[in-house]
Amino acid sequence: MQFKIHDRNPALSGTVPTRTVVEVRRDRNKTALTYWYYWDYDVFIGDHLDWEPVSLVYADNKLEEIYGRVHNGLVRFSPTFGKRLLIYFVKHGHTPAVRVANRLTDVELFKRNDRMDPIREKWLDLCYREADSAGWVANPSEELPPLETLGGPTLDSLGWKEWGKHSVYLRI
Repeated sequence: MQFKIHDRNPALSGTVPTRTVVEVRRDRNKTALTYWYYWDYDVFIGDHLDWEPVSLVYADNKLEEIYGRVHNGLVRFSPTFGKRLLIYFVKHGHTPAVRVANRLTDVELFKRNDRMDPIREKWLDLCYREADSAGWVANPSEELPPLETLGGPTLDSLGWKEWGKHSVYLRI
């Protein structure tokens, strides 16, 4: 089975990343395509580079789940079948808001049971409100960077030391 990363590339809305690096991982019948979106500015001096991951998890070549990250917490989105995946990135925060059919039931914040949980939920809600007010308009393809396969974060324990909170967040 061959996955064509360009064909499965989500449509982007909102702020345009500087780079997009794709990582492919496989385990038995599952394949995860992680699109690492990078911005060349960082509002918090000393923080890690602005890489934001969105993973598309396929089982037997069918899109089953979509994962993103909100303030070091994992968010799972259930895909809307039959439509191209659309992701909105709010400026500066870069949290991915994925367009789904029913946001109230499809988005599940993986609780870490820490004081950040309410902040994560409020932040994700803000991202959706901004996406709604912007109309979820996909950016023209000529604005987007070409897909790359090298030079992005890696999802392993050694990579965690270099990439910090933007790295290890999903295992298949």
